[in-house]
Amino acid sequence: MTCANVHDSQPFPHLISESDQEVWVDSAYVGEGIEDKLKEKNPDIKLHIIEKRYRNAPLTDVQASNKEKSRIRYRVGHVFGFKTQSGADDGADIGKAWATREIAMKNLAYNLKRYAFLEDSKK
Repeated sequence: MTCANVHDSQPFPHLISESDQEVWVDSAYVGEGIEDKLKEKNPDIKLHIIEKRYRNAPLTDVQASNKEKSRIRYRVGHVFGFKTQSGADDGADIGKAWATREIAMKNLAYNLKRYAFLEDSKK
């Protein structure tokens, strides 16, 4: 957890370990040497970067792969959607330690709900 004035891309390289084989990110995580920092940790890491699209401009061949990348990456959005629906607080007024515990509990609740769904779908 970081302060609100820290962009997500700043702590991102520190979250990747040497054993990570693939990283799925959007264009916000590109630039300022982030790719170089990831390659330092693991030179063989495979980056899947969703390219930024520009209004009134056709997709290039590289950008056309966005649809395939998004199919895999959209699952992360479900976690944040669940947290929003369950009343997740942004932690701005409650303190970092309390907010960290709150987020951990929301993550646990999501994982339990997802596990129950996956178990039910086997039947």
